[in-house]
Amino acid sequence: MTWIALADLSGRRMHGSSAFRPGGLALMPRGTLVIEAQIGTGRERPLPLVDCRADQGWRRLFSVILYPQGQVELTIVQGVSETRGDVRLALPATEEIVRISYGWDAPARRGFLALELPDTGVWARAPVEAPSPLPWSDLAAVLGLSSGCAHGRELSLVALSDRLEPVGPVPGIGAGTPVRTAAGWKPVEAIAPGDLVHTAWGGLRPVLALLSREMPVLGRHAPVRLTAPALGLRRDVTVAPDHRMLVAGGHAEYAFGEEAVLAEARHLARTRPAASPGRRMVCGIRYHQLLLDAHDCLMLAGAWGESMRVPSQGDLRGTVLDLPGLRLPPQRPCRARGLMAFEARELASVARA
Repeated sequence: MTWIALADLSGRRMHGSSAFRPGGLALMPRGTLVIEAQIGTGRERPLPLVDCRADQGWRRLFSVILYPQGQVELTIVQGVSETRGDVRLALPATEEIVRISYGWDAPARRGFLALELPDTGVWARAPVEAPSPLPWSDLAAVLGLSSGCAHGRELSLVALSDRLEPVGPVPGIGAGTPVRTAAGWKPVEAIAPGDLVHTAWGGLRPVLALLSREMPVLGRHAPVRLTAPALGLRRDVTVAPDHRMLVAGGHAEYAFGEEAVLAEARHLARTRPAASPGRRMVCGIRYHQLLLDAHDCLMLAGAWGESMRVPSQGDLRGTVLDLPGLRLPPQRPCRARGLMAFEARELASVARA
């Protein structure tokens, strides 16, 4: 089990799995709470994103504040016990989606607070010492299921997992997507380290690691469906919105004078999302990705999609790349240029014309 509850605050909808138990004062010993917010330009005042207060049995407070300079302040009060967290990341002056994660493991006396910018792929993560377990009733309030909680109008999503979740890079290939290997087509999740895969520029390359991460099925990382025969696809595939696909030939040459470019799937897909949760069902989707000795493109169901790109950010602790014994190679940049968002939208409009 991982993601067990989602609250779409933009549409005022809540979805929960059978593992979500919102009633009573029972405690959740570990988990991760994620909030996503759309922040605008001209930010001058602190944004109180979540402010939950209760007095049932003992005084409780759960507060998340985002300051204009990029500081997130977390405050949790349970009677005489207090948990505080602080993380900082420089915010651009443009409109931006921010993702704030609070993870706690009370039995292990460890936790973290993270601030991420999904559109630019940067993040900051800070430890939270000796966090307390959280009452299920308080988590229900944060998700908007009960009174006593004020949500900032900037909020779009609140998601709850029952474990400590990684931050940073998100693998982008949906389960079941066929990848061309030296032994034929294999579902991406069935590929193992040492397998040889066909790549766009490097011929057959060995797989160093299969990386996986489950994400909420709603919000910034909600899946998109790319439909055949676009991009040469032989069948429809489901990918993460940030997963970049290779666009080669006439459209790339016409729009940018280049043989091939990389564009994020969210700009290429005709429809989104590829999945939507029911009121009682699985709330997450598992993405996979292959780490190679170079950043290249894999053959995915007839189209080329990028392999795992190692971030330039130095500290990868707490990410999917933080694996015991995994030595990350210095990756050469991919031969195709990655498009900016406005360029990808222009390319998509040219392709559909």
